[in-house]
Order: sequence, then C-alpha cells, then structure tokens
Amino acid sequence: MKSPVADAPAVWRRALATLIDLGGVTVLMGMSWWLDVGRLRWPDGPYDWIDELGTLFGEHAERLIAPVTAVLIAAFAWQLIGRLTGAGSTPGERMSGLTGRDRRGARPNPLRIALRAALGVTTAWPIGWWMCLVDPAGQTLADRLSGYRLTRAPEP
Repeated sequence: MKSPVADAPAVWRRALATLIDLGGVTVLMGMSWWLDVGRLRWPDGPYDWIDELGTLFGEHAERLIAPVTAVLIAAFAWQLIGRLTGAGSTPGERMSGLTGRDRRGARPNPLRIALRAALGVTTAWPIGWWMCLVDPAGQTLADRLSGYRLTRAPEP
C-alpha cells in the first residue's frame, strides 16, 4: 500500500468534486424551496433590497434559522447517502476519480462515514476544506478528525 502522501489527490480533483456535490445540494435545496426563504417579500425599488437584507439579518434573523438548517441537513444527507451507496465516495468524488478509504486503506465503515459527513458539514468553510491546500496528504480537517482520506480511484 502506498503512503497517504503518495495517494493524495490533486487539489483540482477535490475542488471539482466539491463543486459537483454543491450542485447536488443546490438541487436538493431547490426541491425544498417551500421553507421561509421562498416566502420572503422582495422590494420593488432598485436599491430597496439592501434595506430588506438589513431587516432580515437584524430584526427578522430568526427567519434564517430554517433555511440554514435545511442547507446543513441537505449537505449532510447528500454526503451520507452518497458515501454509503457509493463505496465511500460522494457522486462528485466518483465523477472526479476519487475514492474514500479509512486509515488502513480499506472501505470505511458506516460509522466512520456518518462521522465524516457530520464533520464535513460543520467544519467545511471556517478552515476545514482549505486545510487540504497545505496538508501534505491533501486531507481536510474533517478527514483528519474522522480518520478518512480520499485517494485516486484505482484504474479498472
């Protein structure tokens, strides 16, 4: 078995996989547009939307709880279901030629997949995804914490 650094995927493959998966989450969110964001009243004037956003983030910030929660749930479900049905890889990762493995190089078990999905949602943007740019093994914060790693898929 190769070392984790030798198996590290190129950053562009990871970025492509993330973009594909974000597209899938966007489709899931489009299907659930019935949440509170779909009922927002958008102003008529050319610059009135700035006032509406200020009101939304100010006195009506509780209206954002449901949509933000829905995005997090959709992202978690996309990762969890994708990895459970796709041998440890989300649809975006499979399309980018990546596969998920545990520390020993075996297919990850469902508990590790669930942990990776939860950590992937909660640590994604503060520093989590960007860590793969400086990590020698190309792992994100969620990968490190859950004992999960992406590698190039073996050639058929």
